[in-house]
Amino acid sequence: RLAARLETAPRDEVGWVQLMRSRMTLGEPDAAKTALSKALAVFAADEGAKHRLNAAAMEIGIAKP
Repeated sequence: RLAARLETAPRDEVGWVQLMRSRMTLGEPDAAKTALSKALAVFAADEGAKHRLNAAAMEIGIAKP
């Protein structure tokens, strides 16, 4: 449901982090990376949001420092 909600209302930074975390918990790292890519595209003009999303991805284990 969260993924579907983010498709219709994508400007939810916390929601994207939750989705990435959920995908990793479910053992779906590729889906988590896809969520990160989509989130970064949504927030392309917001440097602060991109920084926070990337930091969360590193913490979750999606991205490397």
